[in-house]
Amino acid sequence: MSNLNLKAVRKFYGLSATDMSRICGFGPNQWRLYENGEASPNSSNYNLIVLVVDPYSFQRLLKVLSDVDRVAMGKRYDMALQKTKNVCWDLENLVEASRRDLVQAWRNSLKEPEEV
Repeated sequence: MSNLNLKAVRKFYGLSATDMSRICGFGPNQWRLYENGEASPNSSNYNLIVLVVDPYSFQRLLKVLSDVDRVAMGKRYDMALQKTKNVCWDLENLVEASRRDLVQAWRNSLKEPEEV
């Protein structure tokens, strides 16, 4: 877990450790224990944590939460969902800009060299 800063991920989305546990389906204190290095996740929980780091997957996890969990999270749920949408939008714009740059570079490589 040393390569993932779980606290930074959680704070980025403006959520509590209990919220993160709820989203991942962990016990109420499990995220905090992982975050503080007091416990190590088993392989299933580690895979869920990896999904949380990917904004597209995290957005899906948020969308499948039960109504009870959404209500328990209150405004933090809405804010986290909006944050994932913003991050995904930014990533898609970066990918599109990169794609355009690559296509232009490829087109330029096909041009006949200018004679000197």
